Amino acid sequence: MRFELPCPACGQTTILAAPPQTSIWTCACGAEYELEPPASTATGPAVVAESAAVPAAAAETASAGKKSCPECGAFLPDANVLCTECGFNFRRGSKVPLAAGSESATLASLDPELLATEERRKQRIKLAVMGVLVLVVGAGLYWAFTAKDYGISGRHPMGKTAVLTQHFTGNMRLVMDGTPRPAPAAFGIPGTVATYKDAVLEKETNGRFLQTMAVAYDASHEICGVSGTFQVLSSAIPGGGISRISNFLKDYWEEVGAPVPPVFQRRTTGEGIFQHQEEVAEFTGPGVHAVWQRSGSDGMGLISSIDTITVARGNANPAALAAGDGLEEDVNAVGAGTVAPAAALPAPAAGTELPPE
Repeated sequence: MRFELPCPACGQTTILAAPPQTSIWTCACGAEYELEPPASTATGPAVVAESAAVPAAAAETASAGKKSCPECGAFLPDANVLCTECGFNFRRGSKVPLAAGSESATLASLDPELLATEERRKQRIKLAVMGVLVLVVGAGLYWAFTAKDYGISGRHPMGKTAVLTQHFTGNMRLVMDGTPRPAPAAFGIPGTVATYKDAVLEKETNGRFLQTMAVAYDASHEICGVSGTFQVLSSAIPGGGISRISNFLKDYWEEVGAPVPPVFQRRTTGEGIFQHQEEVAEFTGPGVHAVWQRSGSDGMGLISSIDTITVARGNANPAALAAGDGLEEDVNAVGAGTVAPAAALPAPAAGTELPPE
């Protein structure tokens, strides 16, 4: 604020930075004259009061956990290393110009510790995103490998007839081999047994390999047993060990809850010249009894092993279904402890799908 004092004698104006402390002023020309109270002096106290308010506000701000930037005067939190207004570095005690280029280069030019903090923050974000992805993928894989594709449940421990039959004739493209026959008496559950064969594999191998699968149905047409034998071909043969029936039986073994890989125990069967070694894995679960038998190779290098997987209802004898004991004899046997011939049972005709449940 300035104060102008015009001289009435010479017309010269004297400019002062502060209000004069006297009521009589002597001009440079020697003339003396009485000063009138300048209108601007009324604002003087207000100006002084406003200036005095600044330190008070600063003190109040400082007490609130903030500090002022010595470069631009901006108030900042005490923890700030840099002034967000001008870039002043409190640790270095000087202002560092913002660097052009990437965010990392800018942070590095300001403060190496700030760059390290930013990198740690980015790393935490990456780890969090990766954790979420792992959970999502893990949940999807768990659902894919544990889902019961064949309608297996507590009520249907062997799966649903309609679902499995559709899988046999539709997805696997199996065909029924002959007509259904009565289940062997040793199996323990009266019903019928239908045999499915992999006609595609038989055709592709010119009849050298024929793989079949027996499916037992009880009187109410519920599946009560599944058994199949397949050759595990040598790895030297293109596509060795791969077949629709073997893939299904291995998958079905897992679906009913049997351990994967199976825990085999070696045992000796047969007598004399028919004695041989085989490996057997057994599993008993809720409502099911599963057996996996594995015998040796053919000795010619074409077949590495011959496997039979049988899954039967808990009160049935899987060995009888696997061996097919009494299938032919029971066709003509009617009486106590036997079942009626196939023609008298509600069984499907050859080449057709079984009716739904």
